[in-house]
Amino acid sequence: MDTQFITLTLALQPTSWETRQQVEAAIAPHGTPLRWAITRIDRDRQTFQIEAIVLTSPYRHLPCSATGVHALNPLALNTPWAIALNQSDSQNNKPHRV
Repeated sequence: MDTQFITLTLALQPTSWETRQQVEAAIAPHGTPLRWAITRIDRDRQTFQIEAIVLTSPYRHLPCSATGVHALNPLALNTPWAIALNQSDSQNNKPHRV
C-alpha cells in the first residue's frame, strides 16, 4: 500500500456542499483519500488550498455517508490474511467488524 501527500489549490465555491464536491473530484485522480483538510484560504484570489493523504494503490473502499470520508475496508483486500479471515468468519457464522 502506497500513500502520497498532495497539495491542491482550488477556487472558492459559494456553498460548503459545492466545495466538498469540488475537493472530492480534485482528489480522486490522485488516489483514494484517507483524509483531507482545507489548510489555507486566500480571499483576495478567491482560492483555497487543501492537503490530502491518498492511497495510490487500487484498493477497494467503502464510503462513509456520515462524513464523506472514505474508509479503507481491510476485509475487502485480496491479501492472504484477509481471505483467510473472511473464510474463518463465514465458517463460524461470526459477524466481522469493518
